[in-house]
Amino acid sequence: MSEVEETAEDPIAAKGREAAKIYKEKKSLDAVAEAMGVHESTVRYYLVNTGFKDLRPQGAPRNEDVRDEVILELRDDHNLSFADIAREVGMSKAGVYARYREITTGERPMDRTRPPKKPRKPSQQDA
Repeated sequence: MSEVEETAEDPIAAKGREAAKIYKEKKSLDAVAEAMGVHESTVRYYLVNTGFKDLRPQGAPRNEDVRDEVILELRDDHNLSFADIAREVGMSKAGVYARYREITTGERPMDRTRPPKKPRKPSQQDA
């Protein structure tokens, strides 16, 4: 009679599959970390070590469902941090900060356009 050897599942692989499932739903490492009760770097470790390839370093797409007034109210009236607002509305902290800055100053943080150059004063050599 032969015994069937039971193999224990790799706990990192199990955590990686769990993290990948949550990540596909929530779309942010912060949200996955909070759901699993671990640090964001631990979530990244789980995902990378299980071969998960869909980590978007550029962040989540702009969330058009969140109205500007909501971000302003949470920040100015309720004095919430950008991280707290991000958790509340389902956006990244950087996304909330970018939207807040755009709302309050009219500038987009990643706007790389430059103002027009001032005309050069003619030098003596040009005359």
